[in-house]
Amino acid sequence: MVPVILVRLVSSSAAVGLLLDIFKQFGPDSYLGVMVSILESCTETVFYTMSVYFMTARVTKTRWTLAGALTATAAGVTASIWLAAMV
Repeated sequence: MVPVILVRLVSSSAAVGLLLDIFKQFGPDSYLGVMVSILESCTETVFYTMSVYFMTARVTKTRWTLAGALTATAAGVTASIWLAAMV
């Protein structure tokens, strides 16, 4: 799950590729498959989104954006682990 988390911060399509590999190896109904599925739906590609939005709006002072985005990602990871355990 750690590689999916790290790749998801940068690239959504690469994370989907890892997700499909997990599905192929463990199955989509396994604990890991459910956990990674929930992780994909409740996290965002932080660095890509920040760069695109800030360049488009010409924002130069990002201040706490990265810290907030990483905190939200940590909350998404925690929620995916917790919700997958309930299934």
